[in-house]
Amino acid sequence: MTVTLELRPEVEERIIAEAKAQGMSVEDYIQQQLEDKAITPKPQELTTEEWLRLWNQWLSSHDYIKAPPFPMRRSAARASTAGAKISNCEVARR
Repeated sequence: MTVTLELRPEVEERIIAEAKAQGMSVEDYIQQQLEDKAITPKPQELTTEEWLRLWNQWLSSHDYIKAPPFPMRRSAARASTAGAKISNCEVARR
């Protein structure tokens, strides 16, 4: 099947960037995305174990995303830890 799509420029740029990041042609990238979408069962059709496996698979496929640590206010950090030692947590400063 051949399909022609008119994409908004920002969508086209993102698809090109994601295909390049995965070392794929744009055509192969789009085909893979569509095939994955077509064969992935709906969440309500999955067992808990299947859902968790797919969720973890999805998470590991996005390891290129480098998000900053979630900022925490000092008062929230104190309230949530009740005196426990905080590690790997940045505290937002005003």
